[in-house]
Amino acid sequence: MLTDANLWAYEEGTPILVDPVNGGGALPTRHWSSGSFEQIENINSDAFQKIKTGNRACYQCAIGCRQFHEIGDVRGEGPEFETIALCGANCGIGDIEALMRFNAECDQWGLDTISTGSVVALAMDMDLQGIAEFGFRFGDESYVTAPALIAKREGVGADLALGARALAAKYGHPELAMEAKNLELPGYDPRGSFGMSLGYATSDRGGCHMRCYPVADEVIEGSQPPDTLEGAAARIIGGNIDNGAIGQNFSSVKFSGIWCDFWAINPSQIGQLLKHLWQRTVTDDEVMLLGERIWNLGRLLNLREGVEADTLPARLLEPAGAHRDGPAAGKAIGRAEFEAALQEFYQIRGWDENGVPSEAKLAELGVDVRL
Repeated sequence: MLTDANLWAYEEGTPILVDPVNGGGALPTRHWSSGSFEQIENINSDAFQKIKTGNRACYQCAIGCRQFHEIGDVRGEGPEFETIALCGANCGIGDIEALMRFNAECDQWGLDTISTGSVVALAMDMDLQGIAEFGFRFGDESYVTAPALIAKREGVGADLALGARALAAKYGHPELAMEAKNLELPGYDPRGSFGMSLGYATSDRGGCHMRCYPVADEVIEGSQPPDTLEGAAARIIGGNIDNGAIGQNFSSVKFSGIWCDFWAINPSQIGQLLKHLWQRTVTDDEVMLLGERIWNLGRLLNLREGVEADTLPARLLEPAGAHRDGPAAGKAIGRAEFEAALQEFYQIRGWDENGVPSEAKLAELGVDVRL
């Protein structure tokens, strides 16, 4: 059903996020060297509205969020916000046609635009610093050749196909890789939204914006300060579903049920759907308990498989990595503050100081500790 809660998805889609995130100093720019892009008006939602050709929808969906655009001889779906952030601003690209081409190339070769934009921006940064010569420069439209080179592992594409972590390590600069648990970070710079630092670090699959979304509170709505981790642990876990700042427990239920992210579903609605499946009343509290159980099961699986610690690149945490300009200039998360928030997160979760779920918590959730 198309309602006020998801009308934005039909009218503008995720490009609507570009201006507020850029305005909050949280838009990765030129390989995370800044949080705001001076050419943003060339690739924001208003710019894409000018070349929009229409909407499409998934089968039987009334929202119709799929935005189609055309410029020059390139046409197609998207790009979404993450692509605009990582393949646009983060690569210094303020040309909407070049961005459209890069997005189309990634689609053609089956490449994720977050990881691809991230690794290309890393190559640009390494080139700028004289670390290695890849032939890509910030703002240079020739970057549209990168996706094909990566997919075919041809020329410099063989190196870029390694991913950000392995590429940076190969050339002796692991500190340049912007990733968590070996997954490249998406389009929200934690220095402009401190809560995202804890969200990325504790995500079960690494740097991911889909496990929790504190940026809704901290930047888009502005109901929480963006430059403190005070109270962030509880919000990361529980979220604020009413304004889209979903937490880990709710996202666990929502995505296990494979409900579309743009359907603004809530625990009560999920409970109604489960009621028909289970033939009994399902309360909001029970829905959220399901999410907590799923999250703890995921943690146990990660521990069993040896997934690494909950941390972030030092550049995001330490004062030396603070932005020099823009709305988030001079703001540093702080390693001690981050570690304190992480311990608070573990405590609220019922885990020990190493992030291991306690037997009491697992018993409370009805999880078999023999997993």
